Amino acid sequence: MPAKISGVIKSSIAEELDIQNGDELISIDEIKPQDMIDYNYLCKNEIITIEIKKSDGEIEEIELEKDYDEELRVIAERYYGADGEKILCKAGYAEVHNTAFDEQNRVTRFEYYGTDGQPILLSNQYSIMERTYDEAGNVASESYFDAEGKPVLHKKNKYHKVEKTYLDAKHVTREAWFDPDDQPMPVKDTYVAIEKDYDEELRVIA
Repeated sequence: MPAKISGVIKSSIAEELDIQNGDELISIDEIKPQDMIDYNYLCKNEIITIEIKKSDGEIEEIELEKDYDEELRVIAERYYGADGEKILCKAGYAEVHNTAFDEQNRVTRFEYYGTDGQPILLSNQYSIMERTYDEAGNVASESYFDAEGKPVLHKKNKYHKVEKTYLDAKHVTREAWFDPDDQPMPVKDTYVAIEKDYDEELRVIA
């Protein structure tokens, strides 16, 4: 039986392809992964074809092409349909270029392109996203820019940058929002940040 997706890791290939909980992974390069070891091994190929059965029964087949630098970091990914032509993935782009990395080789700058190879404005009105990470690997900040590198507001979230601190990978202790001038920005009611305290059972108590 196809493997049913039970969770999607942030910034993974699965997230970029809009694979969601309840979807079924049929095959990668016509091979059915038996476990995560198989999945990770098959996804390392420079060109892979992923076949997914969506929760509504639709079958999707997407070809993913990757470029690597001398340190074997993925620096570009491109998406192709069954006819071999570039297509927009569910996130709205045909290519993503990873143009900067931190000391742990995590991607810190993502640049998005359309099927014509030109910068593309995504539905949330940005073409470039930048990230920083904390020591545990959680996303500590995320900010948005147009194709020329000018700060812009994320259309849905209504801020240019968000900063977060964590208790652990799943529990945020502080979240703050900023405008294109890097000034605190109210996006929820009238406050510009929110802090949370947790008890020993990880329930929010304040």
